[in-house]
Amino acid sequence: MFWEMFAAFLAAAGLILLIWCTAGALLRAPGTAELEAVYRCRDSAPELEQTVRRFVWLHESGLWDAPLKIVDCGLAPDARRRAGKLAARYGYIRIEAEEGLSYGASTGADPRQRGWDHLSE
Repeated sequence: MFWEMFAAFLAAAGLILLIWCTAGALLRAPGTAELEAVYRCRDSAPELEQTVRRFVWLHESGLWDAPLKIVDCGLAPDARRRAGKLAARYGYIRIEAEEGLSYGASTGADPRQRGWDHLSE
């Protein structure tokens, strides 16, 4: 009886691991070495830690290997310190000023793209 329960437990654990690996392979973007996540924030950015925590989970679970760029679009000094601590803690996170961006701030033809007026507050 014990061995049957143990075998059922191992089979269930194996199935969960198989589903986890399959989901990770399907969610992973191909060629992530050339991609980077960009997070624009301004003012006090109260959601900064939660957003970075979500990204760190993706990165440490192996679902996303690209770096995270926190773009300072007018962060308050306290928020800038918090972002600096996060960047110092995780080597794949860096902070960049808004002026240093190499791409435009205008909204493209895709309606899912947002301009600068829709930043987090």
